[in-house]
Amino acid sequence: MGWQGGFYGGDPIGMFIGMIVLMVVLVAVAFLAVTVLRDPRRSGSGASPTRSDEAKSILDRRFAQGDLTKEEYSEALGVLGYGSKSRDSK
Repeated sequence: MGWQGGFYGGDPIGMFIGMIVLMVVLVAVAFLAVTVLRDPRRSGSGASPTRSDEAKSILDRRFAQGDLTKEEYSEALGVLGYGSKSRDSK
């Protein structure tokens, strides 16, 4: 049973079209996988802040409102990885 009784009826063009269809399907699956597995917090318009940046923003706001002392603020900056110095201490 050679090409004459094969799946594509023995036509090499049918085999070529089948390969193209397979490639299109594989590319579509890869595109969907990348789209689904992409970070949902990232928008299509530039970089979004990381959790650490968001935490620092909250920390800055609380310090500005007077909820934290200078020492608490410096300690929290160190925990977040921004160093142990506050902005105004040298």
